[in-house]
Amino acid sequence: MICPLWYFTYFVQGFMHSKSATFYITLILTISLSVIAIDSIIPAIPSMTLAFQTDPGLSQLTIGLYLAGYALGQIPMGLLSDRFGRRPVFLIGMTGFTLLSVATVFADTISQLLVIRFVQGVAGTVGPVVARAVARDTHHGKDLDKLMAILVTSLAAGAMIAPILGTLIVSLFGWKAPLILNAVIGGLCLILLLTSLPESHRPNRDLHPWVQTKQSALAFFTNRQALVASFVVSFTFFAYFSIATGLGSILVDYYHYPAHVVGWGFALAVTFYMVSAQVCRFRIHRQSAEKLMHQGSLFYLLAVVVAALLIVTLLLGAQLSVVALYGLLLLFLVGMGHVFAPASAVTMQPLGHIAGFAASMLGTLQMGLGTLGASLTAVFYDQTPISLIGVLMLGALFSAILIRTHYRS
Repeated sequence: MICPLWYFTYFVQGFMHSKSATFYITLILTISLSVIAIDSIIPAIPSMTLAFQTDPGLSQLTIGLYLAGYALGQIPMGLLSDRFGRRPVFLIGMTGFTLLSVATVFADTISQLLVIRFVQGVAGTVGPVVARAVARDTHHGKDLDKLMAILVTSLAAGAMIAPILGTLIVSLFGWKAPLILNAVIGGLCLILLLTSLPESHRPNRDLHPWVQTKQSALAFFTNRQALVASFVVSFTFFAYFSIATGLGSILVDYYHYPAHVVGWGFALAVTFYMVSAQVCRFRIHRQSAEKLMHQGSLFYLLAVVVAALLIVTLLLGAQLSVVALYGLLLLFLVGMGHVFAPASAVTMQPLGHIAGFAASMLGTLQMGLGTLGASLTAVFYDQTPISLIGVLMLGALFSAILIRTHYRS
């Protein structure tokens, strides 16, 4: 895993000469931390249920409670990094994540594990929140656009690799293997932070914390560019979480594929996004972020039309082919590859003075609407693809409307 990272980051250095390869490895690993912590444990849930002799729903809460902690920790982590600096918050949060990862391995009951996973989720917010803030501190203009493209591609790579890796290590070493993996990656991140990440932000403790919070919130919510772009990202995640939540069940329940195929089916979907994001990364030095977002919104609109046709097909009682479903995912995820990174950069670009808070608000909105999309997909799931398609259609439609009404091509 590390060798590709070294190759990747040396390529990055080709157009960003000011930082070392280990600096970019650190950002890539830390921003991917929670994706790995969430997705790697999915294959362990059946074995975990048997080991604790508990209900499958309780075992699934190891993901839900991590996400709850992850959502709640975003804004405090961003404010703390603006107030005390990136490095101390990064080090304390990563130390907490690593120690809590070790604690999950030694949990004796499902209740203990669930409590630890919730607190681990809070600590895990330090990765994506502070990594985005450091990216904004150290890169500007086109360099920031390029770096954000790399970081969000890393997120997708983590989402693709983690469930497959989780399946492999669970089959070889048992259900606790993903928990040990989280501790190892947390420890590696901690070493990299200690050796490769200097302070990038001058701490600002002049204001009372409550005044700082109000001023940061006012700056974020009155900046039209950042606010609209953050909702573009968030509605994109609203749609994406329908895929993350529903695709595995649909492949098993509706198309009757064996369970071990699910990880590969999800990896195929994520590959669509990764290829599009790579194309976007190579094009971003020639075209503006707003233009790339416009191009992505065209794919969103095509996905909306196709989704509507597929819903009609399902309501008429016809069988939907797996090729048709993946055709829809292809359209949406190609669009996402041209929207997610540029919109993230557009959000962060004007808010360098409150980069920590801006990163935390982006993450909070993104996770909030993502969780809503996942919940709607699950609540209305009827062993057909209709809830996935409906939620995806709504998210793509709202994102496309925001892009095409607020940004010039």
